Amino acid sequence: MMEHRWHIRRRMAAKVVLNSPALGQVHAKIRDLGAGGVCVDTLEQALTPNLHVNLTFALESAGILRIYRVPALVVWVSRDSAGLMFYEIFPETLRGALSKLRLEETARLVDNELVNGTGGGN
Repeated sequence: MMEHRWHIRRRMAAKVVLNSPALGQVHAKIRDLGAGGVCVDTLEQALTPNLHVNLTFALESAGILRIYRVPALVVWVSRDSAGLMFYEIFPETLRGALSKLRLEETARLVDNELVNGTGGGN
């Protein structure tokens, strides 16, 4: 299947709650997140394409935990996961948080390479 994303996705494992008048609450785990959408892992197979939901999740960056509530549309569903598209492109605050998380991850990888001696130096 060909992917048509406008934004880079970041892999993560954060909890998320999907709320829908049709389903109530569905608990899931974020597999990856971008400014335009999210892929979630769920054991509940209640999600269906074109279902309107509200997502609630938290992201921590630089020691600050922020709660996000985002309206989204279920675009696709598989046996144990689903892809959701946000109705609006995320506000700059989330883009900033994703960038900080990416920088923190890159810094950890560089530190790991220096500590383990796997850097590309001579």
